[in-house]
This record gives sequence, structure tokens and C-alpha cells, in this order.
Amino acid sequence: MHRSRLAEYNAQRRRVNRKTTSPSVRRFRREDYPVGHFGMWQGLTPSEARVANRLLAEKQRQHRLTGFHYAMRIGGIVSAIKRGLIGNSAWGRSLLASRGGQALARYARLHLKAISRSGVETRRAKAEMRKRYDTRYG
Repeated sequence: MHRSRLAEYNAQRRRVNRKTTSPSVRRFRREDYPVGHFGMWQGLTPSEARVANRLLAEKQRQHRLTGFHYAMRIGGIVSAIKRGLIGNSAWGRSLLASRGGQALARYARLHLKAISRSGVETRRAKAEMRKRYDTRYG
């Protein structure tokens, strides 16, 4: 008898908890969400889904990603919206130079390779000027 009362009590608690939600969480219909990649399955509100769709479209226009990287971009957008980082300039400033001394170690070779052509052209132009004017130039 005691076990049936406990089971009944637990079932009643589950029903109560299922019906009520915290004040900050509202239930939305599927029709409230915009057409796009984001919706209630990510735990976003309709307004957050609109912002996420706008951000995704903007980022895809700047640099188109596909496959795994595209999935990571979507995950990053959802994560940023849920954490409240969209439009938070203080958080963006906190990331400034967060890589420390590793930035040069990681990207110096690529940067030097990118500017190498202009360096070669400048060196050749100076050599030609030295030949032409028979003096140290530049």
C-alpha cells in the first residue's frame, strides 16, 4: 500500500512539474519561429532564432563554410546567443590579444609569405636604382 501511494505521489509531481515552467521560459508554437536553421530544437526563443539566422547569413556572406566547419559555426552562434555574448563589446575587448605570444608563432610564416612578393619587388627596384645612379639608394 505504501508503495502505491509513493508511485501516485511521484506521478502527480511529474504532472505538476511538466505543466509549469519558470517565468523566464515561455512555450512557443512552431509557427512563431522564422524559417531558417535555428529554432526551438536549439532551445532558442523566436527572437533569438531571428538574430541567429541574421548572424549566420552575414557570416556566410563574408566567408562561406561547408560541412564540419559550417556545423561548428552554427554551434558557435547558438552558444554565443545562449550565453548572451551577442552585442557585448566588453566581452569582445576581453578577447583582444588573448592568444598572447602565440599569435606571431602561429601566423608569422603565413604573414611573411603574403608580403614576400612586395619585398622582392622593392629589393629589385632598389638594386636597379643603385646600378643606375652608382650610389647607395634607399
